[in-house]
Amino acid sequence: MRNKVERQMEDFRYNVWALRTNKGWTQERLAEEAHLSHVTICRLETGSRIYGQMQTCLAVANALDADLNEMFNTMIPVKDPVRPYVKNWRTRK
Repeated sequence: MRNKVERQMEDFRYNVWALRTNKGWTQERLAEEAHLSHVTICRLETGSRIYGQMQTCLAVANALDADLNEMFNTMIPVKDPVRPYVKNWRTRK
């Protein structure tokens, strides 16, 4: 069973991806805007970095023009949902 911190970090990771996708940004672009490395953004989105430092989370939120509290406590909708990791998903039956 997940605890509250784990759920909040899962929401944050999803919201980083959702907001970045809504802006049409790549991970590289977000990294540049947040003054972080691409590896850091990748690890935040995939969850391989389970607990990010608050400064890192704040830098990402600021780059995305998002409220940090909202990123930890709500699920932000994606404007144009995509299915990552599935090539040509619109043509699959």
